Parts: sequence; structure tokens; C-alpha cells
Amino acid sequence: MVRGVYIIGTDTEVGKTVVAAGLMTLLSRRGLRAAYFKPVSSGQIEDETGLHPADAFFVQRISGVGEKEEIVSPFAYREAVAPHLAARWEARPILRQKIKKLSCLLKGTLRGDRGGSGRGAGRSVK
Repeated sequence: MVRGVYIIGTDTEVGKTVVAAGLMTLLSRRGLRAAYFKPVSSGQIEDETGLHPADAFFVQRISGVGEKEEIVSPFAYREAVAPHLAARWEARPILRQKIKKLSCLLKGTLRGDRGGSGRGAGRSVK
């Protein structure tokens, strides 16, 4: 059985991403499987390798844990505005079916199914 922890806040800049990074770090250090999933995000950062969803990038850098960005944050928009606006501005709609599919993929990875990359917290799944 895959259990979930949901970190929810009603405002920006209240610490959700920092809490998620800390939780992922703690779980990883204890050898537990974990995955970060923020399917819709706005605000990207750029480094020498290109653009990245800011929150997913932060969580992965802090915790050392994470799937590919296109899995954990498939609808990442450049502008740091409400995601529904960013989606409209970029003409890239948010697709619920894709979110559901990727959520199932991550859950399968946590269960040890062969569908995911196996890069979830601490243990390799082959």
C-alpha cells in the first residue's frame, strides 16, 4: 500500500517547498521510498543546463531525491503567476489525465513496479 503525505498551503511563500524538501531528506536518510510530485507549477529557474521547475529543482537539490522533472512537474510554466494563467499564456493546457497517469507511475515506482525510473528516495528499483 502506498501512503501519501500532502503538503498544502493557501498562499505563496509560506514554506511548503521547504517542508517538502526536509521531509524528502528525512525519509531518504531513513531508507524509505518517497517521491515529490507537483504536477502543475509556475515559475522556473535557469542554470547552465536549462530551465527547471523551481520547486521541484529545489526539493531535488536539497534532498538528493527525485524522479525526472518531466514526471514530477509535467506542467511547469515559466512565469511565476497563477498556473491556470500561465497555462493560457503559454498555450499549454493542464491535462488531468496526464497528471493521473504520472501519479500512478510514481505510486508504482514506490511499490517497486518496473514502470518508473527507480530513483525514488534512497533505493534503486530495477
